[in-house]
Amino acid sequence: MYWQVGPIPVKDGIGKETVLVYSTDIQSDKKMYTDANGRQLIERIRRIDSLDAFETSNYYPITSRVELRSNEDVFTVLPDRSEGAASLVDGQLELILHRRLLHDDGYGVGEPLNETETFNGEETGLVVVGQHRVLTGHSLDQARSEMLEHDLPVQLSFLSTQLTLENWVQLSLQEYSGIKKELPANVQILSLSVRNSSTVLLRLYNMMAQDENSEPAYVDLQNLFTEFEIVTMEEENLTGATPLSFSKQHAVHWNINNDNNNNKYDESGFRSVEDISPVELTPLQIRTFILNVVWN
Repeated sequence: MYWQVGPIPVKDGIGKETVLVYSTDIQSDKKMYTDANGRQLIERIRRIDSLDAFETSNYYPITSRVELRSNEDVFTVLPDRSEGAASLVDGQLELILHRRLLHDDGYGVGEPLNETETFNGEETGLVVVGQHRVLTGHSLDQARSEMLEHDLPVQLSFLSTQLTLENWVQLSLQEYSGIKKELPANVQILSLSVRNSSTVLLRLYNMMAQDENSEPAYVDLQNLFTEFEIVTMEEENLTGATPLSFSKQHAVHWNINNDNNNNKYDESGFRSVEDISPVELTPLQIRTFILNVVWN
């Protein structure tokens, strides 16, 4: 569903917010679920701190997904940008699309939210155009797949040429894949970047959560990539800046079981791909590796 809002009129001296409300028959029991930067979903329970703060205390930021659930039904909205969402009534989701305020709202911005543009010599409020993908009658794993498709659409690229279509087809490689083997359905190559002539950073991601019918995934890295062969590899922390073994050794450990074995970590550094592969990814886990490679 595409929507367009604006310019919001303020000639009456009153700021306004535009909110889209979805009403369903779902018995949501004061709960909704929002994503954390497009990854795991967080349960949000409606609360009332005070009557004045009822709305603001129940609004949460969403990046890719907001959801109502019951034992039988799921209702999901996938926005195309970061928005605020709330469920102020059971079975309802509301998303704020646009706002134009003439005074600071007192919630940390420090200035009025009154962006304008000049159109035909007149200053007016902004026009906002967006999209919501609304899902009903689906499972949680289907919602995750739709969310990823919505966030990562197919990208088209074009190249100017004087060749005819027939000549272009004859000269061009029609099909190409950077990997030789199909990955598990719930695994995404999140990052693949060249650091120098012999080193590549690889980041693997299990896209599905545990409640989305996900199981641990296993990725065989031997002879996986088309352009290079992996000689040795080492697991890093999430950012790829520090070996994981070093990070664990120098972390603060809470030994709640009085177990002296808690601080034993792998210190082997770079190892052959045969020693590490296949790589196991638990639901929603991201693992980062530095690869020493030889280019084909």
